[in-house]
Amino acid sequence: MLKGKINLSERTDLSNFLVHLTRDSPESSAKESLISILNAQKIEARNHHCLFKKSLEKEPLDFQKKFYVTCYTETPLDKIKHLTKKIENRNKKFQPYGLVFIKSNQKKSEKGSENAPNPVFYAMGNNGFLIRALFSEFDQYLEDFENGNPNNFNLIGSLVNIVNENHNFQWEREWRTVGDYEFLIPELAAVIAPSSEHSDIRSKVNYYFADAITFIDIDWNMEQILLHIGAQSWNNWHEYYQLANPILEE
Repeated sequence: MLKGKINLSERTDLSNFLVHLTRDSPESSAKESLISILNAQKIEARNHHCLFKKSLEKEPLDFQKKFYVTCYTETPLDKIKHLTKKIENRNKKFQPYGLVFIKSNQKKSEKGSENAPNPVFYAMGNNGFLIRALFSEFDQYLEDFENGNPNNFNLIGSLVNIVNENHNFQWEREWRTVGDYEFLIPELAAVIAPSSEHSDIRSKVNYYFADAITFIDIDWNMEQILLHIGAQSWNNWHEYYQLANPILEE
């Protein structure tokens, strides 16, 4: 037995899941992005969100991409809806569409990213010594990159954010993966979307067993989520039995 291991089912303030929410962009809606991710079985890293954001914006794109990440939250499922509300000082606006992964499964599959999701590291704004040390490492990484011999600081630097009076998003319970995140459909615990959209999204997923994917609604409480998952599991078992029964009878 691992020392320090606890039963997370007894801690309602912690979650067994990681959720990636999608949002509208000039290229596609949050719903379209969700469908695209499901069909590609990949979440693309398209930006950096770290302590060094302003410094990175001054550098060439190939350097910036070293800090590109995909983002998740470990907020409990029945509280995810709070992340979709309009928040002061936050530019990005999440929509009620997303993917749910089991935290303990990250990352065991053959297709999985080498760098699994990791909690964001927050540097407090009044901790000048730490922030100066981090920027010193960033400057060294930039110099090494320009000389063609970069170290792995980007794997740490891309996870660091600052906390001060004007910028404090610790409540997002954020995790990140450096670079793209590949997954297999069976690794999904659930897909999040408004209940009225479940059938339409399922029909647009290019996966043979799309009917077996569990969908939940961001506005459901835990009892509604559990009831739906239970019903979905029963329906999946019933369909499998009907398919297998003729073979068994032979």
